[in-house]
Amino acid sequence: MAVPFHTLDEIPDLHYNPEKANGNMIIEGDNLVALKALLPQFSGKVKCIYIDPPYNTGNEGWVYNDKVNSPLLKDWIGKEVAKDDLTRHDKWLCMMVPRLKLLFQLMNENGVIFISIDDNELSNLISSCNEIFGEENLISVLPRITKKAGKTSDNISKNSDYIVVYKRVGNLEFEKIEIDDEGYKHSDEYEEERGKYKLSQTLEFIENQFSNDNSRKEIEKLFGYKAFDYSKPSILIKKILELASDKDSIVLDSYAGSGSTMHAVLELNKEDGGNRKCIMVQMTEATEAEPEKNICKDITRERVKRAIDKFGYESGFKYYRVGIPLDAETMLAGQLPTYSQFAKYVYYLCSGENLENEDGINEETYFVGEFGKQAIYLVYKQDYDTLTRLALNLSMAERIKKEQPGKRRIVYAPSCFLDEEYLAENQIDYVGIPYNLFQRTE
Repeated sequence: MAVPFHTLDEIPDLHYNPEKANGNMIIEGDNLVALKALLPQFSGKVKCIYIDPPYNTGNEGWVYNDKVNSPLLKDWIGKEVAKDDLTRHDKWLCMMVPRLKLLFQLMNENGVIFISIDDNELSNLISSCNEIFGEENLISVLPRITKKAGKTSDNISKNSDYIVVYKRVGNLEFEKIEIDDEGYKHSDEYEEERGKYKLSQTLEFIENQFSNDNSRKEIEKLFGYKAFDYSKPSILIKKILELASDKDSIVLDSYAGSGSTMHAVLELNKEDGGNRKCIMVQMTEATEAEPEKNICKDITRERVKRAIDKFGYESGFKYYRVGIPLDAETMLAGQLPTYSQFAKYVYYLCSGENLENEDGINEETYFVGEFGKQAIYLVYKQDYDTLTRLALNLSMAERIKKEQPGKRRIVYAPSCFLDEEYLAENQIDYVGIPYNLFQRTE
């Protein structure tokens, strides 16, 4: 499915302590579109990802809403996925696979992803992740107790789910966790190679300091009522971060829900003096019956805001909303991104990498940045009438030559008044916007 890049628009009224945000972002919108929009800035930079997607139990009320062209898939749009839906596993895979592919692109080489899931889609998730991340990069499937008492089926209590863990590539070493020696007094024939052992009924990730019962209590303490279903306790995610993040890591959660992940990041930063940055994405989940519903603003954002106030975190966040698509059709209709948004996008298209020095963008001279022996320019204004009159002309080209001697100059512009011979002789590559830009291939 081809997903166009979109802008991420700041909503200053919904920032909280923005002067202390330090890169923390809450993004309102479809996570498929939001993840694509994050690529120009965060491709290959995210160290730790935690996601808690729909388990597809048939009781969650999730809806398949991706924009697609297939007549078959169009028939799925806007319809709640129920337990008796014979295509519910197909819908779940169609929803998950493109998102997992984007998450893979956002992870750095030492990155790791943790995915909560239960029996309904465990096998499908592992099959998909084996294809995307590589079967050899499966680290573990961790069981977790979800509640102290569960419904029974054929005398078997259903009160557990799983956390599937994959690494990106290469070697991965989790941070060492200090072990309490108390109770390690039993010996057997393997003592020499792995030491003494203690008798225990559970492993740490199966313990109840990680169950949904604790998550419910945590939410109720912050909101004063049961504000959100299916949330995970922040202590669980904090343990994940202790294992798989460094003090300056970027952490991502694209199914943010109640905001447990940012809460955990802020708590761990407070404990160990870390400088972790957290990005969370959450849809509004508005429907025809509830057009004003906004989970991201009213639950995700509000939970983090309340946690900052209650626990005294010296932190904040900026709030963003998925904006317009960066495609020819949208631009020709007069909906235009800001210069900075467009500049970061063309730099990513040109180089395949992120623009590290955004402060170097100069709208007056049209300079975007350098990549190796290339200098990238964008002749553009966020005004449709002005844009129709802009062009790469002789005086501009001569100025660019003087500014960037010895480099190949790549110039994105609405039109060009120079012939091919001049461009070739002066090492200038012209890319037309909006048409040529979006038709360009590797």
